[in-house]
Amino acid sequence: MTSIILIRHGETDWNIEGRYQGQADPPLNSQGLLQAQNLVPELQDSGLRALYTSPLQRTKQTANILANKFGIPVVDEPRLMEIHQGDWQTRLRSEIETLYPELFSNWETNPWEVTPPGGEHLSEVQARVNDAVDDILRREPEE
Repeated sequence: MTSIILIRHGETDWNIEGRYQGQADPPLNSQGLLQAQNLVPELQDSGLRALYTSPLQRTKQTANILANKFGIPVVDEPRLMEIHQGDWQTRLRSEIETLYPELFSNWETNPWEVTPPGGEHLSEVQARVNDAVDDILRREPEE
């Protein structure tokens, strides 16, 4: 059976600032690079054979650190990208709360009922990620 290990990218300055990243593309900061390096011993005996990553810089930086240590390929998979947050992308949380108070409150309490203005609904994200995972499982049988 194929096993999939989900790895979140390391920290960016936007994570610290409370800035919504979505599909915007800030790089990892020094802490994020260290977090990715610290995954190496955790994954040493995992049997990783490939790393599938979204094309965003922060995810590729994380994947490349691991790929270099384990000598395995990194495969870009755009369907694994984070949710497109529309008008919320690149904004601070406080800005979103001010500009969209009711919508943001609903997002915090019931995100499946909300779509960020100009962005994706969670069901769209779920469908594209599920499609990507299904394709990965077909490409990597018994891995």
